Formats: sequence, structure tokens, C-alpha cells
Amino acid sequence: MNKENDKRNYIQNRLYAYHFLNDGITFVLPTLMASLFIIFNLNWFQAGLIFAFNALALVLGQIIVGYYTDKHSELLMKFGLLVLALSSFLIIFSVDFISLLIFATMSGFALGFQHSISYSTTSRMFKDDRDVKIGRQGAAGDIGKCSAVFSSALLIILFLSWQLVLIIWSVGIFIVFLIIVYNFRKIEFRDYFVEIDEPNSNLLSNSQKSTNKTLVALIIISYILYAAAYTMIITNLATYLRVEKIGEVSEYSGLILGYTILFGFLGAYFSGIFKNKLGMSYSIIIIGLLLILILNLYVFLDSSDLILTLLFFGIIGFFLYIIYPQLLAATNNFTHPKKLGLGFGIVLSLGWFGNFLGALIGGYFANLYSPNMFFILGSVILMVLIILAIIMKLKYQMK
Repeated sequence: MNKENDKRNYIQNRLYAYHFLNDGITFVLPTLMASLFIIFNLNWFQAGLIFAFNALALVLGQIIVGYYTDKHSELLMKFGLLVLALSSFLIIFSVDFISLLIFATMSGFALGFQHSISYSTTSRMFKDDRDVKIGRQGAAGDIGKCSAVFSSALLIILFLSWQLVLIIWSVGIFIVFLIIVYNFRKIEFRDYFVEIDEPNSNLLSNSQKSTNKTLVALIIISYILYAAAYTMIITNLATYLRVEKIGEVSEYSGLILGYTILFGFLGAYFSGIFKNKLGMSYSIIIIGLLLILILNLYVFLDSSDLILTLLFFGIIGFFLYIIYPQLLAATNNFTHPKKLGLGFGIVLSLGWFGNFLGALIGGYFANLYSPNMFFILGSVILMVLIILAIIMKLKYQMK
């Protein structure tokens, strides 16, 4: 048993590495956009379209990969790393809005491989503490985001080259691809899954057949809404600060994004603990109200002061990142244990559809009115999320 647990941890550590790289690349583009926005003379709606099509391609990739994940996790992991390295490298050939849109879309498809593989494998290897493991899986991705943002911002500041950022990350991913191919040449993930007694029949778990379908729908809708709000608030942050603010806040916009995600990493890491102490419904209600207050206060003050900006986005990053691992982990409550790959693939794809909507709607209204609409619309969505959490708590007694 100890040898099996050691092997599970061995696999888990490499899943962390994949999550690190995949989520890292996810945030290379938002960091580079602060420069590309100016270099290619983009407007907010064009920037929104680039992020939206990147997310939409990820949705398509994730649905396809999620379907096959339960049988071919190891092969898909290797192939996903290779495609991710190649697609990231191709972005350096962008010369205008159209070419950037095309290459960002290709990159989005490559990003669709990782999440269903990582989350389903983690859920099936661990049982008692899988909520904590899933939270740490997300934390590994957030460390990748931090690393990507900080390294990208520093490389641009030091070398004035956004292409260099993509070359370095692409080479790094390809090296990890070679390591994974070597490490997993004789390993099959299914050999280390926790025993499952339920027959492999339906997507829904037999033990959760009594779960109210309306409650399942509310959880999924909440995840989609959260993803839309996240995209509006976080994905556009570096570009917003670079274009709309002045002084050090504008100059160090990429680093401030990394700082925000760094606090997000802490929030994701402690997400499972918050859920165990408060329950998911109370976590969403309390944290949602706090975020609405902070976001609207930030818009009202309209400050370019560096210390104040760091204070606001440290708080925003920490609390915003507590929510999503809890919503994602709820997938375990209604998905058949033998089809978690498909279940996570569907839920994560719907979440990225929320990212698509957030990028498209946020970019449209930011271009039409003001970039502050990113935070205002994010607050509105968080209020809807709070209402749904209250319904889940009062009507369905969800913790």
C-alpha cells in the first residue's frame, strides 16, 4: 500500500508540473496583451475577441479530450504537452490582429488537454482528502500563472521582446514533455485508482441519483458565472492598468497582475479549508459580498497610487481564487466515479464558455463605455452568484 501511495504521489507531482505549465501559458497572453494592445493598435473589443476565441477553442478541445480521458490519460497528457509547446511557439509569428487571433485560437485548443486529465486523475487516485488535493492542483496552476506573469513582465522590461517570452516557455514545455515521456513509459494511471464499486453505466453517480437536478444545474451555472466574472476582473487586468493608469502602476502592470495571482495562489491553496469550515454556500456569500465592496470602492477611488493598487488587488486575488476550487470539487458530488474525466471535461468546458462570454461581453462594453465596466460587470455577476448560493443553501440545504 505504501508503494502504491508513493507511486500516486509520483504521478501527482507530475500532474502538478503539467498544471503549472498549462496554466502558466494561459496567463502569458494576458500579460503580453498589455504590450500587444499598443503594438497592434487594438481596441478593447478586439482584445476581448482574442481572449474569447482562445477560450472557445479551449472549450472544444476540452470536450474532445474529456471524452477520451478516462481511457487514455497518459497518452493524452504526453500529446497535450507537445501540442502546447508547438502552439505557444507559433504565436511569435503574429503581425496584426487577425494573425494574433488565429494563433491565440490554436493555443486555446492546446490548453484544453490538461484540466480534465489532472482533475479526474487526482479525484480517482485519492478519496478521503481529494478536495484538498484538487485545491492544491489548482494552486499548482496558480504558481504557474504567477511564474508566467512575473517572467513575462520582467523579460519585456529587460529585453523589450514579447517574442522571447514565448520562445522560453515553449522550450520549457518541450523539455517537460520529454521528461514525462520518459517517466511514464511503464506507468498506467488506472493501476493506482481507488477501488470503485459502482457499475460503469451512467455519467451521474448511482449514489447521487437522488441529487436534485436543479441543484446540479445551479452549481454548473454558478461555475459559468464565476468564470465570466474572473475573466473580466483578472484576464484584462495587466492591459487595463497599462492603458488606463499612469506612473508606476502603468509601468509595472504585468508585475501587478503576477502579484494578484500570487495572492490568488494562497486563496486556492486554502480553498479546501474554507469549504470544510464554512461550507461552499457560505463561502460564496461572504466572499462575494466582500469582493463587490472592494471592486466598487476601487472604481470609485480611481487611483493610480501603487500602494493602494497593491492593497486592493492583493485582497481581490486572495478571495476571488477561494471560490473556484470549491465549485469545481462539487463535480465529484454528482459524477459517476468511473467517468470523472468526462464529468470534469464537461464542467470545465462550460466554465471556459463562461470565460468566452466574459471576454466577449466585457470587451464589448469596455469599448462602448469605459474599461471600468470590467469591474462593474464583474460585481453584478458576483451578486447573481450570491443569490444562487442563497438558493442552494435555503432550498437544497447545500453546505
